[in-house]
Amino acid sequence: PDFQVLADIPAPPVGGWSPGIFTEFGIREPLWNVTVFGMWTCIPAYLCFTALCDRWPRRTFWLLFGALALTDTVLEIPGILGQLWIYSGDQPFHFYPLPPLVWPLSFMAVGLIMGAVLYAFNGRITGWQWWLTVPVLASDYLTFPFLLTWPTIVGLHTGVGEPWTSLLGLATLATELTAVYLISVFLPAQPEPRRTAAPAAETGSPRAKTAAPSHRLAQP
Repeated sequence: PDFQVLADIPAPPVGGWSPGIFTEFGIREPLWNVTVFGMWTCIPAYLCFTALCDRWPRRTFWLLFGALALTDTVLEIPGILGQLWIYSGDQPFHFYPLPPLVWPLSFMAVGLIMGAVLYAFNGRITGWQWWLTVPVLASDYLTFPFLLTWPTIVGLHTGVGEPWTSLLGLATLATELTAVYLISVFLPAQPEPRRTAAPAAETGSPRAKTAAPSHRLAQP
């Protein structure tokens, strides 16, 4: 609800088919919204974590970001038409029934940032310590959207009108793309060659095969 207030995305009254679970900032949060925000957060975060672990090339990472943003845009159309949520106020680049352009990119970029945060802990914490990241990520879901979209949020709550709304929207898009770019610089520009086992010595004596180092999550 706090993010919905900042982004001016109110939800209609809770219906009987989707009971409310709590009220915050005057918004009664429907049960279905919990699963939606979980999907928007967890799937991009997991894919970003995997991309960093497996050293995806940058081109693949950018294609992933584009595919996620496009998927979000398409999946939001039924919700907007059914008025499950409403983008109100002077939203930049809003072409009904599509969501405003800045928000799908923001939702997906936030998920990627969370995946990068988890990757920063990989190899440094193990087992039960991973549970300590849950409240951190929960708080980050409010922090990161504001950091990425603050120009649009300022425009929504000040009523500056055009052309400032569009200019602030462009600044928001630039901020979101910059965040994704900063993550991508940790990935190789080109696909890395697959590691192979060292060849046996000429004498025919076997040599121990050394496995390629793994960046995967350490098992408890």
